[in-house]
Amino acid sequence: MLLKVFSLNNIGSQVLGVGLMVGLSTVTISGANASTILLQADFNDLITPETEDPRMRFSTIVGEGTPLGNSGFTILSGSVNALDETFELVPGSQIAPGQGKIVDVAGEPPEGGAITSSTFSFQAGESFELEFKLFPWQDSFFGESARMRVSFGDLFDEIFTLRFDDPMQTITRSFEASFDGEANLIFDPRNQGNPRVDVAPFIDDVILTQTRVPEPSSLASLGILAGLGLLKWRYFSKH
Repeated sequence: MLLKVFSLNNIGSQVLGVGLMVGLSTVTISGANASTILLQADFNDLITPETEDPRMRFSTIVGEGTPLGNSGFTILSGSVNALDETFELVPGSQIAPGQGKIVDVAGEPPEGGAITSSTFSFQAGESFELEFKLFPWQDSFFGESARMRVSFGDLFDEIFTLRFDDPMQTITRSFEASFDGEANLIFDPRNQGNPRVDVAPFIDDVILTQTRVPEPSSLASLGILAGLGLLKWRYFSKH
């Protein structure tokens, strides 16, 4: 009987050891929830001409699939314009002082433009945060407001409207996946009721962050089962 009591105590200490190992594993797994930046685009590597006329400080990028520098975006359709911060749509009013380069997604007639990121895969339970800046189309000659549709597959889809005299806006949105899938981050001003195909808000400083991944609870369960199996083997190998 004393031998059995000693063995049970020994098992208890081994169970505690397994519990500690499982606890440490759980801490490691939860560390996977740290935020990960999936895309960060400031467009500052885009080239614009240095001219005396501030109305000409832009360049047009044409062709489906053409990359926008190292931003992680490519042209989805039509063309887009890269604008210098000193570009003036309205004489005497710089479009985005201090911003470096920004992007006029609407591009040029007759088609207008749209841009897309590469494809991201996701799992149910993953969470994301999207942040970007919108700048107004400052000329009210063609209309008082302009719209931009921003989407990330079926997880996020919203239309943003800016008046010509609105200040720059920093937009932040959070969303979570309830299913496994894939998505592209798309900025598309087409067919949004804008005054013209080449009129839309300008964009800059786009950041897409993965803020949470699902806990792999099955992995923790496997760890517990493996630990109990090892405990059983040790116990019967000694008795």
